Amino acid sequence: MNRNNKGLSLVEVVVTVAILAIVGSAILGFIITGSNNYKGGTSESNMQYEAQLAGNQLQELIVDASKGIGYKVGTSAGLSDKDSDITTGPVSVASDTIKKFYVYSQEEGNNIAYIITWNASEKKLYYSKCIYTLGGSIVDDPKYLMANYVANFQADITKASSDKFVKIRLDFELNQKTYSSEYKIKLRNDILVNKEGDEVFNNSGPTFTTVNKVVVNKSSVTVLQGSTYTFSARVSGANFPSQDVTWSLDDSTKTDSATSIDINTGTITLGPNEKSAGIRVYATSVANPAVSGAATIQTKYFDKITLAKESEINYRKYTAVAYLYGSYLDKSDYAVDWIKTEGVNISVIKTEDGANYRKYTVEISMAETLPLNSEVAITARATQYNKESEKLLYQLSKNPVDHVELVRVGTPIDNSDSSIVYRGENLKFNAKVYLTNGKVDEYAKIKWESIWNGEGSSNIDLGVSDSGTVEIPNDQTVRYDKKYDFIVRAYVEDEKTGQKVYAPELAYVVPKVGISIVKPTTVNTSINLVKGKTASIGCKVTGVLNQAVLWESSDTKLIVMDTTNPSTTINLLSSAGSGNITLTAKLKTYTNYKSSIYIIPRISNVYDKKNNTTGYYAPYASELDGYTSGSTQLTYTDASGIVYNYKSYTSGSKKNWRVTIEGNQYTLSGYKWYQN
Repeated sequence: MNRNNKGLSLVEVVVTVAILAIVGSAILGFIITGSNNYKGGTSESNMQYEAQLAGNQLQELIVDASKGIGYKVGTSAGLSDKDSDITTGPVSVASDTIKKFYVYSQEEGNNIAYIITWNASEKKLYYSKCIYTLGGSIVDDPKYLMANYVANFQADITKASSDKFVKIRLDFELNQKTYSSEYKIKLRNDILVNKEGDEVFNNSGPTFTTVNKVVVNKSSVTVLQGSTYTFSARVSGANFPSQDVTWSLDDSTKTDSATSIDINTGTITLGPNEKSAGIRVYATSVANPAVSGAATIQTKYFDKITLAKESEINYRKYTAVAYLYGSYLDKSDYAVDWIKTEGVNISVIKTEDGANYRKYTVEISMAETLPLNSEVAITARATQYNKESEKLLYQLSKNPVDHVELVRVGTPIDNSDSSIVYRGENLKFNAKVYLTNGKVDEYAKIKWESIWNGEGSSNIDLGVSDSGTVEIPNDQTVRYDKKYDFIVRAYVEDEKTGQKVYAPELAYVVPKVGISIVKPTTVNTSINLVKGKTASIGCKVTGVLNQAVLWESSDTKLIVMDTTNPSTTINLLSSAGSGNITLTAKLKTYTNYKSSIYIIPRISNVYDKKNNTTGYYAPYASELDGYTSGSTQLTYTDASGIVYNYKSYTSGSKKNWRVTIEGNQYTLSGYKWYQN
């Protein structure tokens, strides 16, 4: 039988169902997560919205309290007065289930009590308004909803009397999300705190108020000419005096008849030409016209702005002075801006303040792109008032060239002769162009040239760069065996006439390359060195920079410590013979440039009082340079740099010598020197 089954096997069905279950679980997880995130975000937005609405309403109710405020907390069994229960930190759990905040005021002849109520079980905030009857009770129905989701209500009224403000904190909770908001509410009036209604309103008999003081919100204020400013005042005294005041000003202190004040609102309007430095404003109590407060207005005004030339630095750079006249003006660098020709830069370099002005000293720089004989215009503008000074005009022209000055920058290699330069040295030159008016032309186009002469057929011309630099190569481009002379010139050329004005030229010499041993002596071709001793020795390379040297000794008994250092140390072994040893210094790259000196091995011939050798070798006086039969004093410096001072004396008819070495005196006896 041929069976062709098209259906799914049991295993395939089970696998399919399992896969669908896994995919479905993942999708459901995404949906739940998204829903929770949305719910959390929505909850936070709802709580913030409730907090904003409640805060605005609390501000409106409490700020105008004219009689008193109170705060009571407790349960349904009873409430008691509370000064403060505000906490800090996260949302707190209230121990009291009912809280009420009372606001007492008088409105249109009625005693009004506002009651703000929080109930823990409902997590809602309500308010109610009722007319208070002395001796009666407060009925806080009907209640109006202020906010939902309120987990706790807290208040602090401890500063209501002294500092005239209260604090309210609301804690919100929704869908496991929390939010807290705190409000600091200023009180406009002097009020009673945590007193019962009858005591607050106190209508049992006539009450007399007294006015002690009127205080204007600003004792001194600066107001712009032609603008307005509104004052406010606070009346203080006993039994909550009326806050009503009338406003006036002292006409003798103003300079513009158009300056006036609204007697009811305290808004003063300064006239367009007002310039008074002290307008007196008064707030007078309506309840007691004998008591008033005062304030002073300083007028801020603009008078004029001027601009004048001051000095010329050079034909493309000048200084000018702008004066901003007025009173209580903006004194920043930005109080004045500049209208100028394109290609002109203006910078404030100094400011000075006077009684009724500010002085700006500015530097005016004109770009090199501006052609000669062009006209440049500058205007100063008072930024805030949009007023301009007179225009300054500059004609971009310069005086003829008087002379050019050329100097070399930097320290010469050879301090004894600044005209000597070496291969590998970069010479830097500066040139200044002086005009006939004594100014330096900072914008002059300096041109350079050099003229070279070498021995034989070794003429070259290395030239001078546009920046005034001559680079002398450290190779055989400038041959080591030749001497070169060259001069450097700087000049400016009139673009129209082609006339050139040169600076005095500077002359230099590049000597032949050489090497010589210069330490410890530059005269002798040999030095004495005691066997077993060391000495410092050095050589000097002339005519080229940064050339390595190489030291060589003709005898292995003379050790050179550093064979490649121009300054080195030599050590003559005790086993050295008596013959002269040749020490040679030469250029490492060009070995035919060299210098040699003879090292003469010696045995110490100077003894101390114990007849022990001192390690010194003192030549006989007759062996010293400069010796003659008539010599009485001579000086010798050994290979270690120690100075030997010789002095003759006569013993009978015989002339003899003493030598002083490092403070000790020795006398020649036979072929040795002995300490005295």
